Amino acid sequence: MAFKQETTARKGAAKRLGRRPPVKILVAVWGDDYIRRFELLGLGSVLSENNLPALAKDCDVEFVFLTKALEVERFESLPLVLQIRKHASIRYEAIDDLIVPGLYTVTLTLAFTRGMTIFGPDMTNMYFVYWNADFVIGDGSLTHVRRCIQEGQKVVLAGSVRVISEEVEPILRSAIGSDGVLRAPPRQLLEHLFRHPHLMQVAKTVNQDFCWAKYPNHLFWEVDEKTIVARFFQIFMFCLRPTRALSVIDGYCDYSFVPAFCPGEPIYVVGDSDEVCLLELQGRWQEASDVHFGPGRDEAWLNSLDEWCTPQHAEIARAPIVYHAGELPPTLPLVLEDSAEFVEACLRKIREPAPHPGHYYWIYGVAAWRLRRPPEAIAQGWPPELSLRLPVQTLKHPSFDHDRRARARPSVSAIVGAAGWLRRRCLGEPPQITRFHPDAAALQPLIDQARGTRARLDENPQHKVLLVADLGHWIDGVLTIDHERIFRTEPLVASTWRLEPQPEVDEVVIYQRGGPEGGLEAILKNVAPALRAGGRLSVLCHYPVYEDVDPEWIGRDRLSFAVAPLEAKRVSHHFAGAGRLRYARSLARYAEAVERGGTISRIKASIWLAGEIAGAALQRRRSGRHAAWVFTARAYDPA
Repeated sequence: MAFKQETTARKGAAKRLGRRPPVKILVAVWGDDYIRRFELLGLGSVLSENNLPALAKDCDVEFVFLTKALEVERFESLPLVLQIRKHASIRYEAIDDLIVPGLYTVTLTLAFTRGMTIFGPDMTNMYFVYWNADFVIGDGSLTHVRRCIQEGQKVVLAGSVRVISEEVEPILRSAIGSDGVLRAPPRQLLEHLFRHPHLMQVAKTVNQDFCWAKYPNHLFWEVDEKTIVARFFQIFMFCLRPTRALSVIDGYCDYSFVPAFCPGEPIYVVGDSDEVCLLELQGRWQEASDVHFGPGRDEAWLNSLDEWCTPQHAEIARAPIVYHAGELPPTLPLVLEDSAEFVEACLRKIREPAPHPGHYYWIYGVAAWRLRRPPEAIAQGWPPELSLRLPVQTLKHPSFDHDRRARARPSVSAIVGAAGWLRRRCLGEPPQITRFHPDAAALQPLIDQARGTRARLDENPQHKVLLVADLGHWIDGVLTIDHERIFRTEPLVASTWRLEPQPEVDEVVIYQRGGPEGGLEAILKNVAPALRAGGRLSVLCHYPVYEDVDPEWIGRDRLSFAVAPLEAKRVSHHFAGAGRLRYARSLARYAEAVERGGTISRIKASIWLAGEIAGAALQRRRSGRHAAWVFTARAYDPA
């Protein structure tokens, strides 16, 4: 019923355009193996009679290959590219500066954005078809796109289903004709889905209890042996006609493209695989680590949806898609109804979906992408498709809050039982520690500084704090995650994004644990604009006494503070002597021995620890190292 209503609504909204509208097919693909597969299966299926040739009869089609500059020659040597030129023009756009191994989704989003922004304001006068290099397209799918264009649809979304590439790819290769074209009618193509479903396809099927995937972005219901119903929260933007021209993007493509480029436009989800069929080839064990067995599925799915679901995701999931390799079975309406009830029940149990701008996944993903950019990409400069300005208020996006609550954990001793109780009584747990705590030389001055910030928050109801600290440390117990006037982010994010004063904060606190990665200089530059004139900044540098610390790390952090654009700078250093270092490392080894050993091993470890503590007490204090620095300063005040 819902499927029928959605199709009728689409037809009722038909609006014809002018003759031969321009269509740009964006293809992001690089690397020999991917290009080879794309040519044989991707281009091969596009060239079937009811795909590109049919689309080109009524549209001016151009392929835009988004690839490495050195691979243009490789594309030009492909036999099927010559066949493409019979129906469409070809353009190449280099994306060498966007490619970062291991972060494909950021690269793909930026590549597709570049494929649109190269046309400037004219992008609103053309259609864009987005192509994933892993797709095999059913014959007739681009004929349906042509029909949607003629009817005036501006947002056409289509889901894809996954199969095991190692099993299906040889079968598809054997079906390629002598002309290189893969003619695959949708129902014939979907036979591979029902015979060779990918593990993730099974794990996201609701009405089976064998296994489940922790990330419910796509959900499926089995109807019979040749039919499934799908509901996609995150779906592929198959064809868009932008209604506004943008030069930068602010989220992953399946989060942001529709609301950013086509705000307010009706969304058409292709509801029948006979109209558009996208088969996605995936390695047998790809994402296998995300598959779980046993109880806990429903709670995990709700937690996941609560973290990332946007209004667009919720709207799209209400539109079913039917995939079938045969005729539609009579039981289909019942499954459609069950699937609709399941989605609505999920949406009722999660928070109100929040818009995509400022979503934690994108903010953190871009930060990781920047950190891992290879030198040759960095040498080409920062991509114009990506702005790194982040309003402070964005750090209160619901996805940030959910992520922090899930990841922040109080510090818990590894020693259990009576030994653990004794340890907590004698040493304490940060931020409540005694002077016998092994890291007291470093922690106590830092804790005192953080408590001073907390006191200012409590005394002044207008006081706002920006906290930069990794999650799960003692500072979470002083400057709590859910405080309404604490804006929290991590060093990785703060070293990438420039924090804009929206709102302006009165104080910035940076908790930095010493390590080889550094980044303090970039953090200081990026947080300074968010601090009001005359506002206070504190950097708490922690070099745990039970860890090895390179003196160069300490010098680098001091230098970063020295060159920061601040005034009234002050530094206080805190030293741990050789005895304290020996004492701390002995306790760490003792905790490890007690956790792994039996009763006799624990007795031996206790005797050994007593000797170590006695030795540490007698050790001379003149040798040792820095345990902590506290840097304080104020933002320049023009007055």
